Amino acid sequence: LFALFYNKRIFQEGGLDPEQPPKSLTEWYDMAKALNKGDVIGTAIYGWPPGMFWIYYGLMKQWGAELFLEEGTKVDLTTPAHVEPVKWWHSLRWDINPEAKDGDLIRTGKVALWLDGPWTLSLWSDPERSKIVDDYAVALMPQHDPANPAVWANSHCFALPKPAKPDDAKRAAAIKLMKWLSEHSFDWSNQAGQIPASNLVRDSEQWQQGTGKILEGSRKFAEALPYTHFFPQHKMMFEVADRIAAALDAAINTQAMKPEDAMQQATEEVNKILAQ
Repeated sequence: LFALFYNKRIFQEGGLDPEQPPKSLTEWYDMAKALNKGDVIGTAIYGWPPGMFWIYYGLMKQWGAELFLEEGTKVDLTTPAHVEPVKWWHSLRWDINPEAKDGDLIRTGKVALWLDGPWTLSLWSDPERSKIVDDYAVALMPQHDPANPAVWANSHCFALPKPAKPDDAKRAAAIKLMKWLSEHSFDWSNQAGQIPASNLVRDSEQWQQGTGKILEGSRKFAEALPYTHFFPQHKMMFEVADRIAAALDAAINTQAMKPEDAMQQATEEVNKILAQ
């Protein structure tokens, strides 16, 4: 799950309302460009290809696109709903932050806006590692159409392997541990920022009323749960993701291909995989 982090001090110094972060992709672009001056970078760019596919999946859904067609037997990534998000993302990077600077610049207070997950809340909130503890805030992922929001999400899951020789006692112990971890996931959320999967934990007074930057950030992420989109279940999902991630890398990171050409190539490569 992604959300938009932003530096309230930079907003205020740049003449923007620190209580009004961007709600649309257009506002994200415009605010980032307005704040991109001096030693301040308007927006960081998420450039790790596997993670770029996660972001792209949410953007694609914002445009109303589907990943698989014909019961998972083919894709068509050349439609406007698949290509336009890549073009927007390309503009965000190359118009504002062509060198894709981020990293330490975020935690030292030189970046105005950046997209990331709840797993980073503990970093931004640690005064020994971050200079933006009092300055950063979390906003929901900006949308192509705020009236029809969408964002990618995934989850951490427990799995029980099927042993050659089942041991009922070990299985019962494993289930007991999983149940305990789920029921006590407040601590994980409070200290690391992840959203509890348990409705009982999320609905608890402890989680709803608790204070602290990490927990408050986790609750902001959780506001997007009603419109999150998980990847579809497909036996070739990882192979498909790799090819689309490579296309995004070529279109956005290296500019080796135009967005429409990169998605055309990804379509051809993915369809070859699905035809196997």
